[in-house]
Amino acid sequence: MKEKSPEVQKAVLLARIDHLPESPEVEFAAERLDRWHWQPQLLADVPDFSRITVDRLRREVLRFFAMDDRQIVNETGVVAMDPELIRITQASMLVNAAELVWRLRADDPEAWDSIAELYDDD
Repeated sequence: MKEKSPEVQKAVLLARIDHLPESPEVEFAAERLDRWHWQPQLLADVPDFSRITVDRLRREVLRFFAMDDRQIVNETGVVAMDPELIRITQASMLVNAAELVWRLRADDPEAWDSIAELYDDD
């Protein structure tokens, strides 16, 4: 199976961002996530991710794709991976985490269960 080019992967990720609706319930989910000190697993930190907007997410993905190879390594600390793969990986992780946050904002019980499994005491 032929692997998609970085440009195709970038376009797919940006299209996924474009399908995210504006979320009126940002604070509801963000405050709950803050109580758990939740942060998505990313190669490079994105401050206040639980309150990210569609525009900010798009800017962050585009910022990462615009970085040169040295900047990518400096920002992530990842040296044993091709910089293009780092870009794709970070952007994919960002979009995946954002889609989860949007589900949390919509009060999706399955999404909350996935977070609770990680953070609630048994």
